Amino acid sequence: MLEVHDVARYRMLVDGKLREARAGGWIDAVNPATGELFARFPRGDAADVDDAVAAAQSAFPAWWATPPLERAGCLQRLAALIEEHGHELAMLD
Repeated sequence: MLEVHDVARYRMLVDGKLREARAGGWIDAVNPATGELFARFPRGDAADVDDAVAAAQSAFPAWWATPPLERAGCLQRLAALIEEHGHELAMLD
């Protein structure tokens, strides 16, 4: 069995910064076939959601002012990254 310090530990992206949950909690991702812990994710709560919503609201005017073709390019790059890393994303619980 892997020790907690041996597994991937992810953080949340809020307001352009990677961070842990405010309350410091974690969600363990366990391989159901082996029972092995393979990753830990921040256990966000209402305060983390409030931070993310506030960040989105403050970013929206700049996004809205971005020309539509540029926004489309951003979304296409995001779609390509999701497709490129789809297998990895599918492994996340």
